[in-house]
Amino acid sequence: MNTETLFSEKQRFNQIWVWLLLLIINWLFFGELIKNEFFPDPPFIPKIYQFNIDFYIGAIFIVLTNVFFIIIKLETKIKADGIYVRFFPINLSFKFYAWEDLTICLVRAYNPLFDYAGWGFRGTQKNRALTVSGNRGIQLVMKDGTKLLVGTKKPDEVTEVLKQLGQLKKV
Repeated sequence: MNTETLFSEKQRFNQIWVWLLLLIINWLFFGELIKNEFFPDPPFIPKIYQFNIDFYIGAIFIVLTNVFFIIIKLETKIKADGIYVRFFPINLSFKFYAWEDLTICLVRAYNPLFDYAGWGFRGTQKNRALTVSGNRGIQLVMKDGTKLLVGTKKPDEVTEVLKQLGQLKKV
């Protein structure tokens, strides 16, 4: 990673529906906690729901899910020697794809739901997608046939950089 960065992009899950869903789950779960802890049933009415270890495990899981969605990001860098990709915190360091190891490198449209069953770290070992939103991505095909689609919100800028480098490789 000692060459100049020609293209850089950081993406996060910023779709409103993702955050609304998390907000609703938090509101339902922690609302129940607050209601039961601070506004308990009167003593003469038996408590129907007792909090147990499962509840606290659930609370930890919800908090960790919130933290995960706050810190997750897809980072892409294009340099003269290749493409660097990191889907933090799943990948702590950048994965490097050298130009000479690629048979195809192009920007294309895709259908996230039908092609990869959604956004995120998706797919199989041979056909993987790293996306956070949208339907445009950098399609990489390695010499061994392995495919990787890296989502981008800047398809025109990526295409221009790949053209400048002479690395816009098609079938």
